[in-house]
Amino acid sequence: MKKVIVMLACVLAIGAASAQENKTQKFELGANVGITTFNNYSALSLFQDAADSYSNWSESIHFGYRMDNTMYGLKLGYSLFSTSAVAVNERCNQLKFGVMLRRYAKINNRFEGLFGLGFNATYWGNTFSYLGDDYSRSRWGMDAEFEIGLNYVLEDGNYFGVRAGYTVSGSTFKKDLDLPTGLNANDKRTYGGYTLSLQYGIRF
Repeated sequence: MKKVIVMLACVLAIGAASAQENKTQKFELGANVGITTFNNYSALSLFQDAADSYSNWSESIHFGYRMDNTMYGLKLGYSLFSTSAVAVNERCNQLKFGVMLRRYAKINNRFEGLFGLGFNATYWGNTFSYLGDDYSRSRWGMDAEFEIGLNYVLEDGNYFGVRAGYTVSGSTFKKDLDLPTGLNANDKRTYGGYTLSLQYGIRF
């Protein structure tokens, strides 16, 4: 939670500074904090797993360049999960970074809608303990995400709002996980899910 507070504080500080300047707003810096859920018996775990879904807090930041109502940007996201493999105390870190395209649609002087599409490279870092030893495994993957949202726009052009993202076509690349003898590897490589989050952005 400390990381989230620090990240939001930095965004707010930059927003306050940029609000003092009177110039055309071409850039955007935003932060999201919310809940991410992976479903469809996903490849989140290294082990054979029949859990319906996994949910936990996640956060992301993005930086983009605006052309009229269209933004082209870069995005970095992070989430941490404990899986149902409690016997080996498995935890999974997901880091994603990619490109995004977002379109804003003005509703009135204060509200705007958004919809967008992103493509991400993903890094999965799993840790677990077995027979007194600690292990870690790393995997790379990729996914795509559709998003929609609603923002309340402040007088200086900055905004806060709500956002929903839907992850599709997610897959990990690594198939041979080389687990210790006695553990059965997960044969799932695909995943999907959704994110519900609050967001704040500054434009400068």
